[in-house]
Amino acid sequence: MAHPLGGPDLAQKPLAEHGLGEKYAGSRHLGVLPMGCIQCREGAKLVLFVTGMCDKECFYCPVSREKMYRDVMFANERAIHPPRDGQPVGEHWKDLFDECDLISAKGAGITGGDPMVKPERVEQVCKALKARYGPDFHIHLYTSCAFDLKWIPILKAAGLDEMRFHPDVRDYERMPESWHHAAIAEAVRVGLTTTIEIPCIPGKEKAILAMADYLQKAGANGLNMNELEFSDPNIANLKRFGYQPANDETQSVAGSRETGLAVLAGWKARGGVAGEPGTSRRSSAFAVHFCSSPFKDAIQLMQRFKRRATNVQRPFEEQTEEGTLVFGVLQPLPGGDPGEVAEALRGDFEVPAEWVFVENGRVETAPWVAEELAGEEGVLEELGVTAWLSEVHPTATRLEVERTPLPLADTDDA
Repeated sequence: MAHPLGGPDLAQKPLAEHGLGEKYAGSRHLGVLPMGCIQCREGAKLVLFVTGMCDKECFYCPVSREKMYRDVMFANERAIHPPRDGQPVGEHWKDLFDECDLISAKGAGITGGDPMVKPERVEQVCKALKARYGPDFHIHLYTSCAFDLKWIPILKAAGLDEMRFHPDVRDYERMPESWHHAAIAEAVRVGLTTTIEIPCIPGKEKAILAMADYLQKAGANGLNMNELEFSDPNIANLKRFGYQPANDETQSVAGSRETGLAVLAGWKARGGVAGEPGTSRRSSAFAVHFCSSPFKDAIQLMQRFKRRATNVQRPFEEQTEEGTLVFGVLQPLPGGDPGEVAEALRGDFEVPAEWVFVENGRVETAPWVAEELAGEEGVLEELGVTAWLSEVHPTATRLEVERTPLPLADTDDA
């Protein structure tokens, strides 16, 4: 049976014929993706940032300055407090569980910083999530630092399903001599799904292919390459090392995508997958995956937004195709009373009560209500308000991404 998201059957076609185009925004893979990637594609994976602490200084690190090297925790975009020492497992995690519920999460990806700087915290959160959601709730973890290998079986017992290692660039072609060699062997031994996840650094295809060969021989499950991209924290470093944007429309680094596709082509040429005719047999259980920058933004994040928007959408809000929420805002002029504006909407204009919400000194309502009021001459002046449409992320922070003043400009007269 074909993999529901495109598995070993993809290896039977040239890369240009994979048909991943718009649906996968340029992401491509050979072999069967691990469950962590599948759930990310669905937007069903909670992003659990357990600490910003890390003992590395990777020049491409995209972690924000508000989180980097700080012991803070976030469930998706929602800040949560680290547990106190000695606090019972599960007692602390109300906000974490709430965020899982709001995206109907099927799993969690534990990240940082480096989670293994705080292995006791990782153990506690794995136990709490499994106790709450059951054994099928999938948990994967990213780590780059050296840590005591005793934690690998401990975390497996606590409920960790998948461990993704992040070696230094200088170790790509010398993995057997690196610290990660023993850790990968131990993760494979205890039965964790074991992968390496790295940024796809331009020009490193030879080294990355060598690492893929090493991983398959070690019994690991795959290699993930993320398209390298610019962010506020890393832009100065990337430019200092000579990296340039791929184009004016994305944050992608020039050459990263080409390197990822070259690795996929090279991996196929050096043996194929799923026993392709005329080649040696490689196991389709080993995946080589290039995850594009547009995919993370346009597909993965959008799917998570849609899941959360469905659960947090207020009766008067409209959900867009991108998973954002749109509503109308009536802002009283200085000295005005939003309560009086709300009463006028419910009484004089017969707007249903569930479509009128007073928040932060303003009235929020259905977008079409605000548009109709703004379209009637003199109504906004009578109410003593200015009006606009607000588009926000459906997250805990409800970041406003667009504001459209009302009444709308008459394009026919333009």
